Amino acid sequence: MNTARRLLFVLLLLSYLFKYNTYLMKFSTINLVYFSPTNNTKKIARSIAKGTGVCSINEIDLTHLSKSSIEQIEIKNQLTIIGAPVYRGRISEDAAKRLKNVKAENSPAIVVAVYGNRGYDDALIELKNIVQEIGFEILSAAAFVGEHSFSGKNKEIAHGRPDKDDINFAIDFGKQSYEKLMSFTDFTENKNLNIQGNFPYKTNDKMPPLSPVTIEEKCTKCGKCVQVCPVDAVKLNHKIITDKTVCILCGSCIKNCKNNAREFNDPALKKMIGNLFVNCQERKESEFFL
Repeated sequence: MNTARRLLFVLLLLSYLFKYNTYLMKFSTINLVYFSPTNNTKKIARSIAKGTGVCSINEIDLTHLSKSSIEQIEIKNQLTIIGAPVYRGRISEDAAKRLKNVKAENSPAIVVAVYGNRGYDDALIELKNIVQEIGFEILSAAAFVGEHSFSGKNKEIAHGRPDKDDINFAIDFGKQSYEKLMSFTDFTENKNLNIQGNFPYKTNDKMPPLSPVTIEEKCTKCGKCVQVCPVDAVKLNHKIITDKTVCILCGSCIKNCKNNAREFNDPALKKMIGNLFVNCQERKESEFFL
């Protein structure tokens, strides 16, 4: 190799190393942005972050943040994992509303929808579109299974998920997503990532006002259900009072009650849970799109 070629090779190598190190410095911190009433989405987001190998993690839990606090969230030039639960084949309305108040610029995003083993229908593509609308560039997307909001002692639906296999899958997905990021020079080349789902999105019939009820003889009035409700539907005023018109049926108050004093008892809802229990026993596996 003559001197001119050797010099050109060195310059190209230095250029590559500079770009690579700049990327590493640029994405030395990763944001986790999620709405996760029962912590399934949080677990998955954390596992994906672990797979990226990025040590510095900034968590933004939208579950209990006020609208004014969310409106102050601005993310620029940072890798971000964004997760939300699936309700009836769509992204949770409350998760969508909160996400739309986040602002982003020149930031790659990994989007994750977590569903209860029935199906995620149009939820993942809906989440992708929302995330793009608020300023992120889509890097990759995935749909994971988490224990269903309606899963209970006698009617277990995706019980214990995400399990060990799901977590390992999430870690590997994070690793592959980060490797892809390191190979990018222009995030917009991934704008039309082919994700399962349809637009216009599926429409669901309006649900009647429903909510869990309190079993008075078991309730100690500890207030835990009030604390964990993501939409402030539960109040403690001498006894537990639940606003059915506000409740999103996330099941957080039920799953967090140590005394098993909260339950779904509406006949129509119990019938729905029974159908889900019968039809959603076959294990569904997580999917990702890179």
